[in-house]
Amino acid sequence: MKRLDSKWQHMLKSWHFMPKPSPISALERFCEHWEKVTGLHICIYDYAYFSVESDWLELPYVRRTHCSDYCMLVKSNDVAFNLCVKTESQRAELAAKSKKPLLHRCHAGVLDLIVPIIVGSQTVGAIFVGQCAPKGKALRRKHIGAISEEYSLDSGALEKAMKGLTVTEDAELRESKDVAYFLAEYIRRILGSAIHLSIVDASVAFDVSGNIDVARIPNYFLEQFAVTSREIKHAIERMRNAYWTNLQQATLAEEVGLSESHFSRLFKKQTGMTYRRCLVEARLSAAVWLMKKTTLKIKQIADLLNYGEASSLQRAIRTHTGASATDLRKRQPMPWHMSNPDLMSD
Repeated sequence: MKRLDSKWQHMLKSWHFMPKPSPISALERFCEHWEKVTGLHICIYDYAYFSVESDWLELPYVRRTHCSDYCMLVKSNDVAFNLCVKTESQRAELAAKSKKPLLHRCHAGVLDLIVPIIVGSQTVGAIFVGQCAPKGKALRRKHIGAISEEYSLDSGALEKAMKGLTVTEDAELRESKDVAYFLAEYIRRILGSAIHLSIVDASVAFDVSGNIDVARIPNYFLEQFAVTSREIKHAIERMRNAYWTNLQQATLAEEVGLSESHFSRLFKKQTGMTYRRCLVEARLSAAVWLMKKTTLKIKQIADLLNYGEASSLQRAIRTHTGASATDLRKRQPMPWHMSNPDLMSD
């Protein structure tokens, strides 16, 4: 359990470096009110970045993925984490194909009602209502026992975390289908065809000559940092404008008047990661955006971002998101600060 506990602590600690969502959108206020009234959690999976590109639809991180204590404890195991990513995508795809609300209990025992968000021919996300525990004690013990044995997780900790989930029957959860449809329609109406066009041509990133201008690509990873040091603020700003170039740590240290060793220690203290890892994840953030917003091939993306070999970028994307570069076009981009730091060394 020592390694799992260490990773779990890192994932929680990393939240410290992210700004708090403010102000929240009308969509988030509705979700908060609904949860207080019903006890049912709403997750809004965003396959196309609408929750960070529209002020009307802005959502905090915890709304965009299953973040209950139970789900996060299960995800603290690498294998379980990748299965969770795959399962959420499959559930959304099944809901889109079925043309009706999908009631599904995942491999960890969490029950959700799922409704897809479809704009034109594109499935741009999905509404998950529930995040509920099984109602029967025997069924709860069965899932906890299976998860504990499969992923070497502490059964007592799992049981305690599962107590924080709402308990409901399938029929009770089905009654939430109208609110799920309402949320999907609300998002669809605000987005209209704009998000479909954005997915197709990513016009925001093209210059007047029709070429991709890397400086115009949103970098949601770098934009999340809330650092207090003047020197590191400058470094993040410089990285934002040059992360795809050969920007050296020594260069930034000299610019802010620090020795490279002092800069390195301060950077890690302020961001929770090394300069090299931050640079790699900034490029990955841009790569995922390009994968989802354009039809560029993986080699073209690697060349644009100065990533090196396309195969190296493909491996990094799979490690970071649990999906292949091709599958990622149809999947939820995982929150960047939840990646496994031990796997992101190059």
